[in-house]
Amino acid sequence: MLLETIRVIQQDAGYPPIRIMRIPLKKIFWRTSVSLVAVYLLAFAVLAHFGGYVMVPSGANIAPGGYAINDMLLWQPRFGTYLRCHFYDADFLGRLFAPPIILHQRFFRPTILLNRTTRRLPSRAELHPQFRQQLDEVEAMIHMKWEDIIRP
Repeated sequence: MLLETIRVIQQDAGYPPIRIMRIPLKKIFWRTSVSLVAVYLLAFAVLAHFGGYVMVPSGANIAPGGYAINDMLLWQPRFGTYLRCHFYDADFLGRLFAPPIILHQRFFRPTILLNRTTRRLPSRAELHPQFRQQLDEVEAMIHMKWEDIIRP
């Protein structure tokens, strides 16, 4: 209705008619989809960059009393938790970013089982910030540094 009125006024004034650009719905859908995927991957890239290894129990080693021993280093993003070894224990961000977390753990940051045959442990810089904070407290208690532990 409004466009009709504008067209009539423009024709009476001698102006050329208004051309309304209509963006096809398919183009809007693809632009929106690509933008959302790009934001999703960028957010994961930031979380992955600031993530690191955390120590978790695998369930293979059980201490007396039935408690599992932390015997595995598993990579996690900075925020969000996704543990496949614990019946898919995850928080909201872990579930949201589960596919890229699984791919990252599989191809870039493999899980490290801690046993007598473990040859390589991650450096302090590769550890998760929360784990580094806990490690500082443990080092103070046992009077030993992480670098001394990981030396071959």
